[in-house]
Amino acid sequence: MEDGALMHKFRDNLALIIITLFYFCSHCFSAVNVKIFHDDGITPYSGQSIMVGTDLIVVVNSDQTQPWSGGLFLEGEKRGLASLTGRNYDPNTEDWAGSHLIAAGPGALVQSYKDSAIWGFDLFTDTSPAPTDWFVLDYKAIDVGDPNMGFYDYSVSWEVPGSYLDFKHVATRDFNMDKKVDIKDFSILQKHWLSNQCVTPQWCESTDINRDGIVNVDDLLLFETFWLFGAGGANSNQGPPDVTYSLVDNVGANEITMNVGSTVTLYVDMQTDPNVGTNSFHLDVVSNNYNLGSIDNTAIDPNSPPGPGTARILAQPRTSTFDYWGPSTISTGGLEFLAINTNLTNTMNDGNIASFEYTANQVGDVELSIISSNYFLVEKLNKIIIHQVVP
Repeated sequence: MEDGALMHKFRDNLALIIITLFYFCSHCFSAVNVKIFHDDGITPYSGQSIMVGTDLIVVVNSDQTQPWSGGLFLEGEKRGLASLTGRNYDPNTEDWAGSHLIAAGPGALVQSYKDSAIWGFDLFTDTSPAPTDWFVLDYKAIDVGDPNMGFYDYSVSWEVPGSYLDFKHVATRDFNMDKKVDIKDFSILQKHWLSNQCVTPQWCESTDINRDGIVNVDDLLLFETFWLFGAGGANSNQGPPDVTYSLVDNVGANEITMNVGSTVTLYVDMQTDPNVGTNSFHLDVVSNNYNLGSIDNTAIDPNSPPGPGTARILAQPRTSTFDYWGPSTISTGGLEFLAINTNLTNTMNDGNIASFEYTANQVGDVELSIISSNYFLVEKLNKIIIHQVVP
């Protein structure tokens, strides 16, 4: 009897599972997704940090034709760090009519909801939506922090989101609030350079980016990571590069052979799209094997050349006040270069923009690569291959 009862219970559970799968079969081979774009509506948002004040576009998309309902909500104690808004509110129907697209169907509905825990929107398609973009909402970074947004599928759960969309907000570098980070913002930073009485809420026109009370090289490095955001950078990985950085020797070769125990001078070569140009670079040169060879990351003293080191910045024109070259902060044994040009009429010249010395210590093949800290230019980074042999 006991075995029979267990078998009967097993068959009931199996039947329940089959019925449940059958009920949701319309969703088994289709999906409802969230896509996020920058405010041009074209460039995909790839998850990198965004500045306070940045606008994004949130799109709900699907390949299914069955009716669907769900929601997008800012949740938790950090929900005030961002805003999520609809488009074209109709007070008569309480519908954000501009936020449901044609493919969602004529009976689609977008309604706002807010309580003590979540702020956002309920989304409902018509009975026969078309398989493409259904809904659109606008997201804005309000304050520094890490808010998250829950994406709900009500056919699965009204209470638990199926996934979270995470964001990281950082302090703005767009000091004049014109939606671009360019030479105008840099001139504001330069105006407050070494100011040591930056306090809330102005923080020296926001140029004290890390909010430590002084505008210095730490803020400059933070500023540079968003250089040309919205102001000439392509903001995508499509198309030809805006700038190409290559590691080469004195004749431009990117694959060389050298004897163990010998030293060679290597260069960072820059080639830019003439329609874009650049007024800055922040690059790290790193090795895939520091045991086989060493990079001299000691800077030449600009006040007493040649000094004890070999690393130097060659780029022209540039504002040498802001130069940094020396040990890398992201790779032990690596080399970091930073230079900025404040000349409003000329971008930096193409060619060799920096140099350093490399010494082969043991037999083997070594790759030296470039890492860029710039988010908003499309860059091509070419490495150098070094074959190290017995003399």
